[in-house]
Amino acid sequence: MTEPLSWTALEHEHIERHPDWFWGVGIIALGGAIIALLLGNVLFALFIVVCAITLSLYALKHPQHVNYQIGEKGLLVDTKIYPYVTLESFCVHEHHDSFRLVVKSQKVFMPYILIPLDTVPPEEVRKAFAGKLPEVYVAESISEKLLEALGF
Repeated sequence: MTEPLSWTALEHEHIERHPDWFWGVGIIALGGAIIALLLGNVLFALFIVVCAITLSLYALKHPQHVNYQIGEKGLLVDTKIYPYVTLESFCVHEHHDSFRLVVKSQKVFMPYILIPLDTVPPEEVRKAFAGKLPEVYVAESISEKLLEALGF
């Protein structure tokens, strides 16, 4: 029985937004809502406004510290455990100047679990997963690249 690998990291990288960013979101949302109203689609106009407010609130939110652990039974993310039987593979990506763990699960709506490896060497992660999950390279998705380009 091996010792579990544990670490703490921020749930995501926080990017400070300039007030102009929020003005841009507001102007685009207002324009989209006006166009939707002109086309007679009140529900879609309301949806655009709610999405803009949600996006702005999410951009203001600071990330929380999350505890991660690779143990005998599975991957533990704070209080949620992902048993090995529900996971397919893992991959370590070099992300800018740090590393990120990508774990592929069998879930349809959340197939990839992305975990920052700020304080953990990739070799330790590979040793912790040895014999439990195969390491299979996974390319970054287009949506992930798009969200990163937009600053998320």
